[in-house]
Amino acid sequence: MKFNVAQLLKDSPGASLGYDLDEDITWIDDDLEILAPLVGRIILTRTVSGVLVTGQARTTMRLACPRCLELYERKVSFEFEEEFVSAVDIRTGASIPIPEDADRGMVIDESHVLDLAEPVRQYLVIAQTTCPPCRASCAGLCPECGRNLNLGQCQCSETVTDERFAALKALL
Repeated sequence: MKFNVAQLLKDSPGASLGYDLDEDITWIDDDLEILAPLVGRIILTRTVSGVLVTGQARTTMRLACPRCLELYERKVSFEFEEEFVSAVDIRTGASIPIPEDADRGMVIDESHVLDLAEPVRQYLVIAQTTCPPCRASCAGLCPECGRNLNLGQCQCSETVTDERFAALKALL
């Protein structure tokens, strides 16, 4: 997921190149369980300060259901748009000051190589934390005993009362 953008940096703003992605990204983060290659398409567009990367990508991940905590496989797709700034002037070789608010993962290095690994990792972490339940009918866990209610009812009482709300219940 590294692209040498030296030639693109020599072009005028607006010039672009397209690439198809088909990358093994199982190494990208130990906390993410990636099951399939990352596939998609990106467009690299020259901007005044660097390169704008836009595109779509998809892969398959093993995720924990937010309701029942069971692991399941899900296809994850995302669109991205990130601007990478150049650390070195392509014509003179002089260092370019990087803005203080720039993300260090979004910097084109001294060899004019743009690395998509960090932004892709960030998009996958977001996809993992915003994943839907394993199925629409997922019953989740019992709030009392923690039993997975997809496997059957638990022995807890149906009416669970929270003592913190006892004063409010007295008003009804």
